[in-house]
Amino acid sequence: MKITHFLFATGLSMASLALQADHDLEHTLNTLTESRALSAPFTSQRFYQEATLTRAWDEIVLSELLDAIKRSDSHGLNHNDYHFEELSDPLLNEFERDVLATDAYLTLAGHLLGGKLNPVSMEPTWTAKGRERDLVDYLKTHIQPTQIAPSLEQLAPQQTSYRLLRETLSHYRKKTLTLMKKYLTVLC
Repeated sequence: MKITHFLFATGLSMASLALQADHDLEHTLNTLTESRALSAPFTSQRFYQEATLTRAWDEIVLSELLDAIKRSDSHGLNHNDYHFEELSDPLLNEFERDVLATDAYLTLAGHLLGGKLNPVSMEPTWTAKGRERDLVDYLKTHIQPTQIAPSLEQLAPQQTSYRLLRETLSHYRKKTLTLMKKYLTVLC
């Protein structure tokens, strides 16, 4: 009888902890959305609604996301646009980290898939249709070890011209660093 009570009580406390975690995650999601800290608030909310408000990012997958965010610079993007500093902060609470990681992935995925700028804002007569994909479903499929970086790279344009642009960007960045080092050597 005592074992049955213990198991029942343990089950209740585990369920209570799970409900509290769900509440904390929902509260964090709402707070970050209201504070406009999220770049993709609607898709982030949809992700957690479909995931029934459970944490999605473990330390391994989060580390892979941080590496992928760092490498976003090779696409001409700025890693700071994807919560890089916040996600690197060891003092960030687990719920904020989870929501910011989801938002970072979805935002970076959207930028790799369709570009960061709306082409109509640059050229009002733009008529070419952009590439589209359900990024919430895409994230749910790829949020596991060794899948994060490749899943993001698959969203980037695959044309030769895009690859050549990335190579040229890398070349000029290296050249700029070399010139800066020479300049600093002369100054010192």
